[in-house]
Amino acid sequence: MGWKTNTQLNKLQVLIDDSVKGIMRSIGDPGDNPIGKTGYNALYFLYRCANILGNIRNRLQFPGDAYIFSTTPLNANETFISDTLDFHFSRLNHFYILAFADQDSAQDGLVIEESIDGENWDHIAGVSTVNANTGTVIEVVIHARYARVKFTNGGTTQSVFRLGGRYTI
Repeated sequence: MGWKTNTQLNKLQVLIDDSVKGIMRSIGDPGDNPIGKTGYNALYFLYRCANILGNIRNRLQFPGDAYIFSTTPLNANETFISDTLDFHFSRLNHFYILAFADQDSAQDGLVIEESIDGENWDHIAGVSTVNANTGTVIEVVIHARYARVKFTNGGTTQSVFRLGGRYTI
C-alpha cells in the first residue's frame, strides 16, 4: 500500500504521535516530575520491565544441573553424607534426589538437610524410606544457602547403590 500524498503521510504521523502520547500519559508522563500523576512514570515502568526480563534471562541461563552423589555400595547401617552444596550464587532452588539400592534403607534413611551457615543443619527439607530395588525420589524447594543429602543404609550390606540429583529453577 503506497501513500499518494504527503498530506496522508502527515496525518498518519500525527495519529501515531497522538497514540504514543496517549499511551505514555496512561502509564505516567515523566515530564519534569519524576513521579508523575499516577505515582509511576514511563522510565520507571520501563526500568521495572527490563529488570524483570533480566531476572528471567538470568534464571534461564542456569536451567538445571545434574549431580551424582555416590555409586559406592554401603555396608550395613552405614551412612553416606554428601558434600555441602552452596546455593548462594545460584538461581537453582528446586532439588530432586533419586536414590536406588538393592537393599532397604533405614527408616527415613534418605534425608535432605538445609543450613544457613553450612555447619549447623537446622532444617530437614525432605525425608523418605528407600525400599529395595525401587527408585525413590524426593522433591524439595531449598530455602537456606546450604544443603546436603544423607543416606543411611538398613541392616544388610548393599551390592548396588545409586544416589543422584538434579537442581532446577
